[in-house]
Amino acid sequence: MLQALSEFRWIDLIDILIVAFVVYRLILLVKGTRAERMLWGLAVIVLVYFVSQFYSDNSNSGFSEGHKAGSGAGGQDLVLQQGAGS
Repeated sequence: MLQALSEFRWIDLIDILIVAFVVYRLILLVKGTRAERMLWGLAVIVLVYFVSQFYSDNSNSGFSEGHKAGSGAGGQDLVLQQGAGS
């Protein structure tokens, strides 16, 4: 840790401040919109994924691998079914 602090430069501080400002502005842009709900949902999914990887839950990893492979075709079927009923 001390080595990282000794190698810290002013340009690193500027980079951190720029990234913090951009993230803050993006949060303000999304706040109060439907995109905020979608991002919260995505954050929950990512959190569950990392927690399951941390605990190496084999039952969940099999589901997620199978779900990734078939998600595109399932979504297309849903769109086609909705269009056919109209």
